[in-house]
Amino acid sequence: MAYKSLMLAAGIALAPMAALADFDHIFIDSVQSTSSPINVDLVRSSGDGIIAVYQMRAGEPTRLLGTSPVVAGANADVKVQLSGGHGGNVMVALHAGSDVTGPMLDSEIVDRD
Repeated sequence: MAYKSLMLAAGIALAPMAALADFDHIFIDSVQSTSSPINVDLVRSSGDGIIAVYQMRAGEPTRLLGTSPVVAGANADVKVQLSGGHGGNVMVALHAGSDVTGPMLDSEIVDRD
């Protein structure tokens, strides 16, 4: 009986850690206007990071168009100013650390119409 209680307690204690495994996430509308900056509705990040927007060519990210820093936790209404107007698809990515060389934690493709 003590063994089952110990296992139950361990499972309860570790449950929040499982939820943190998928903590890094971008929430964004998939279609945005070319006449405004990229607006990321919500960014959840387990540490300080950066939102980067890349131009897409043939389904691959090519050129960096703009960045905006985020802090650990929830970041609402993150705006990324882009260098010039860009139509078509862009990739919005969350990177760990203070620049785009950090690992990419999440990404979304956005259509700029």
